[in-house]
Parts: sequence; C-alpha cells; structure tokens
Amino acid sequence: MYIGKKRLFLVFFILMLVGGTVFIYFLWKNKAKQNQIIVKAIVNKNVLNIGDNFRYEVQVEGPKDMQVEIEYLTAEALGVSAIKDFGLNKKTFLGRSYWRQWYILDTYVSGNLTINSPSIRFRREAQSDWQTLKANNVTITVKSVLENSLQKETLRDIRGPKDITEKSPILILGVVLLILAVCFLLYFLKGKKKQKKPPVIPADVIALRALEELQNKQYVEKGLYKLFYFELSDIVRRYLENRFGIRAPEMTTEEFLHKLNSDQTSLEDKHKQLLGNFLGHCDLVKFAKYQPDKEEINSSLDSARMLIEETGAKNIEQK
Repeated sequence: MYIGKKRLFLVFFILMLVGGTVFIYFLWKNKAKQNQIIVKAIVNKNVLNIGDNFRYEVQVEGPKDMQVEIEYLTAEALGVSAIKDFGLNKKTFLGRSYWRQWYILDTYVSGNLTINSPSIRFRREAQSDWQTLKANNVTITVKSVLENSLQKETLRDIRGPKDITEKSPILILGVVLLILAVCFLLYFLKGKKKQKKPPVIPADVIALRALEELQNKQYVEKGLYKLFYFELSDIVRRYLENRFGIRAPEMTTEEFLHKLNSDQTSLEDKHKQLLGNFLGHCDLVKFAKYQPDKEEINSSLDSARMLIEETGAKNIEQK
C-alpha cells in the first residue's frame, strides 16, 4: 500500500514538472513575440471549379494596444466576379490582439488568379504616425467545368467491312420500324406551336429586387457603410446599363456624367441631377472615408429607388 502511494506521488510529480515546463516555455515564447506584428493572407481552397465560392482571409496579429485598419477591396481589385459576403472581427488573448478580415468570393474566369494583399495600417496607442505593410499574395487555380468533363479516349483501328445480309431479318425490321417512328414523331411535332420564350424581366424590376436584397443583408446595422454604398451604386449603374445601354460600371462618376449629358437618352434633366447628386454622395463614402448618418443612408436609398421607378419602362410609356 505504501509503495503504491509512493509511485502515484512520483507520477504526479513528473506530470507537474513536465506541465510546468511546457507552460513556462509557452509564456516565454509568447513574451518574446509580444511586440511582433504578424500578417498573413490565406484561402480555404487553392484549386476550385469555375463558379465555386471560396473564402479569402487577411489575418493580423499584434500587441494588445495596437490599432489596425485593413483596406477594403472591391470585387474588381480582388479580380473576382462578385463578393458574396464580407466580415471583420477582432479578439484579444494573452496580451495579443488578432484581427480577421474575410470575404466570400466567386469567379467565372478560369486559369490562375492572384489576389494582391490589401494595405494594412497600424500604430501603437502611444504613437501618432501610422505605418503600412502588406501580407503575402495568394494564387489559386480556377478550373473550367468543360475541361474537367473531357476524357481522353484511345483511338481504335478501323474494322473491316461487314455484310449486312448476314444479320437477322429481325434487325432489318427493327430499323424500318425506327424510321417509321421518327417520321411519325416529326409529323406530330410539325403541327405543334413553337414554345413561347419566357418573358423578359424589365430592368427596373431587377434593380428594385436587388435593392430589397441589399437591405436584407443588414450592412448598415453591422456598420459596413462602405460596402453598402459600393453595392448600392453598383445596382444603379447596372440598371442604367440594362435600361439605356450605358456602360456605366466601367466608368468613373465624372466620365459617366459627362457621357450622360453628351448622349441622347430618355433621362430628363431632373433625373440627371438626381443621379449626379446620388453618385457624388456614394463616392464621398466609398473613397473619402465619409461616415454617413442614418438619415443620409435612407435618403441615398430613396434616391436610388425613385430614379429606378420614375425611369422604368412602364413609367416612360405612360407619359
């Protein structure tokens, strides 16, 4: 009994010694990198099929008192077709702060895609000047669905001629019946009317639905004002492209307004003025780091809705 207790105490002592050593090493390692700043960009998939969603994440680790600003990248800057979702979070653990800025993306262009790191600004609380650095670039491979479906086939030698008279009369009868069935089917289909094409959804209906979806994303409630204005202005620009054939998404606001005034469109002067004020306010939030209040956000949303409803096809026809 005494020997058993002695062995138990020895095992407990060894475990405590090993655990204490590991804990002290962990604290020493954590203290050694306490002032270090670590940045990294990762994706959850390095190879994907065209049209698949993937997650791109920028990670920043630094001292607890460090302030960090991670640049927001648009779909064009990321080189993808669309941003499906976006988020930014921060947590603190053992005197270190951890930032995660993530995007859910998709692309419809096959090949190698390189995503350049956004600019990361940082400073300590006691510092007044900001410093800038970047994470690593990330490259993914986007495969075409057509390429994945193609399979190589082995070429076979040409077979020699065969005498059809060797086949059974049942085969000949089957061929005749098949020809008769095809002729009857063609005759039957000839009398049927052509299927009607599905109705084309008007551009204003598509845009109004997009506005409703944008509100459901609750960007404003999450404080993501810049992302909200990026998508809001994109909806209006794509509406103008579909409705009037103006290549708005590829132009700057100044270029677009100049083209709008020089081209002959069915937009009235009041709508041109409304559009100019709307895009100018969007650019102020998107590029000048202006923080809009709730009243300004609702006013921008109402302006977009008014422009779409008053310039829609039905509204123009009624006039």
